Amino acid sequence: PPRARLACQVPSNAWETLLLAASAGDGKGVWFVLSPLFLRASAVLVGSSLVWSLLPPSGGEGLLPGPAALFCQLLLISCVVTEVFKFAQGMQGGETGTGGRF
Repeated sequence: PPRARLACQVPSNAWETLLLAASAGDGKGVWFVLSPLFLRASAVLVGSSLVWSLLPPSGGEGLLPGPAALFCQLLLISCVVTEVFKFAQGMQGGETGTGGRF
């Protein structure tokens, strides 16, 4: 039989972290969990739209209409900023100031 999880255990995967953050009303925590997923999705959409706009049959138009393209670009930028921020936070702390990464 599966072992019961203790309430004091640290979440072991992104799904548990997402549910824990959502149940606590932690919007920043939810965003931190969803950011990598949105980063990949928006990068694919923006990249494919850019590649399509460079092809001759497209006439310079991307796959996405203007507002959707702008939304995906802003989402991509905000996700990249979030991931850099998360990385920088992970570098802080510890006795050496590197968080044990180096």
